[in-house]
Amino acid sequence: ALLAPTPALVAAAVQERLALSIGFMPSTPSNGGVVVTIDAGAEWLAMSWVQSETKTLNKVKRFVSAVTGTVDAADATLTIFGDTAAGIPDNTAITGGGPVNADVAVTANTWPQWSGLTAALTAGVRYWATVKNVDLLPLTNNFTVRTGGTNTGGYTDGHQTATAGWGWNRAVTADSGTNWGTSLGSNVVGIRLEYSDGS
Repeated sequence: ALLAPTPALVAAAVQERLALSIGFMPSTPSNGGVVVTIDAGAEWLAMSWVQSETKTLNKVKRFVSAVTGTVDAADATLTIFGDTAAGIPDNTAITGGGPVNADVAVTANTWPQWSGLTAALTAGVRYWATVKNVDLLPLTNNFTVRTGGTNTGGYTDGHQTATAGWGWNRAVTADSGTNWGTSLGSNVVGIRLEYSDGS
C-alpha cells in the first residue's frame, strides 16, 4: 500500500535529497583509477579545491600509490598556487603557501604529509596544491600519485567534469607551468587538507 505524504515522510525525503546534493561518498583512491607519475623536474601535479570557509591551511596529504627508487623528504615539495581566470594554476605561491618539503621520505601506498604551511585561504576562492619532484635524477627516483577514480556512476568522487570549473580538479604540466590547460581532469580524489583550527 502507498503511504500518504505525511509531514514526517516529506521531511525525511527532503533531508535525504539535501544530503546527496551537498555531500558525496568518496571512492577509495587506492583501488584503481587515474595515476600521475612525477618523473621529471618540469612535470608538476596540481590538485585544486574551492575553499568553503576562510581558514589558515597548515597541512596537505596526497595519496602515493607507487615509488621508484628512493624519494627523500626534500625531493618531494608542495606549493599552494593561486588560480587564473581560465581555471588553471597561476604558478605563483600564495603567502604562507610554501614551497615545503614532505615531512618524511615518500613511500608507496601511503599518505605523505606536507606541513609547515601558514596559508590564509579565502572562502569561495580556488587554490592549487602543487607537487614537484626536485630529485637530481627524477627518472630514477620518482613517485606516483593517485588522483582519481574510474567510477562514473552512482556515488563517485564528489567530482566535476574537466570543464565545469567547480569542485575538485587536477592539472599536470610537463614544462614547469607554461602549459596546463589540456591536462585538466575530473573524478579527482586523493587529497586531504588540515587547517589551524584542527579541521
